[in-house]
Amino acid sequence: MDYRRRRLSERLRGQLWLALIVGLTVIIQTTLLPTIFNAHLNLVLLAVVCWTLLADATKGAAIAMYGGLLIDVVGYSPFGSHALALLLVTWVCSLAAERFPPDTWPTSLLLTIGLTPLYHLITQVFRGGTDDWLSWAIVVLVPAMIINAIAVLPTFLVLQWWNERKIRH
Repeated sequence: MDYRRRRLSERLRGQLWLALIVGLTVIIQTTLLPTIFNAHLNLVLLAVVCWTLLADATKGAAIAMYGGLLIDVVGYSPFGSHALALLLVTWVCSLAAERFPPDTWPTSLLLTIGLTPLYHLITQVFRGGTDDWLSWAIVVLVPAMIINAIAVLPTFLVLQWWNERKIRH
């Protein structure tokens, strides 16, 4: 019985640390990072893509839930919209990880470029859509795809280093 309590305690502690790290990431993303060409760097989306590829879908889904719900709260979005979009991103990444080498940066780059529009489309639909989807795609999606594509390599390399470090210990 003591083993089960200790194991549960370790898992809860791990989830609390994850929630804290994701919370800090959301705060940095929403308050400190500048808007470049009408787009925000989406650190949570990058973390979900990279961590799902490097670790597994369960950990990616945890980041998606914590990050998505916190973004909804901080950004006054419909509750659950970002979490749903990020969970769908996690699911697509887990499918891609079965077919392509998941622990390489080209896979994370291609998935980031492909899943950034999906994420933004889902969250935009929850906000009520837009009158001019083509202009929205040019003004919002293209810059978001470019910014996320640039940032995914350092994100992937840092998380890969962290994952390898964690595995060794």
